[in-house]
Amino acid sequence: MAEFVNPPGFAPPLHRHLVEDEMFYVLEGSATFHCGDTRLMAGPGDFVLLPKGVAHTFIVGTDQPLRCLQLTTPAGFEAFAAAVGEPAARLSRSSR
Repeated sequence: MAEFVNPPGFAPPLHRHLVEDEMFYVLEGSATFHCGDTRLMAGPGDFVLLPKGVAHTFIVGTDQPLRCLQLTTPAGFEAFAAAVGEPAARLSRSSR
């Protein structure tokens, strides 16, 4: 599981996972998820399942960033994310 924030308008390329199911629990913001022929709008409190083998993507709404918990099963995807990503800087309490 990982928490991530994507900027307004962000969209990963259409892709599919051959092994992993990918799930999103939306904390803040909104996005349109595309999974196969299904299109789903999701906002705070919504849970989205993108099953393995099905092409999917999402587009973050234009009004605010998307903050989500992402769950990927089985484990192992976090190694890919760590290899290609960079952790966000933590804000000090005085800069919030």
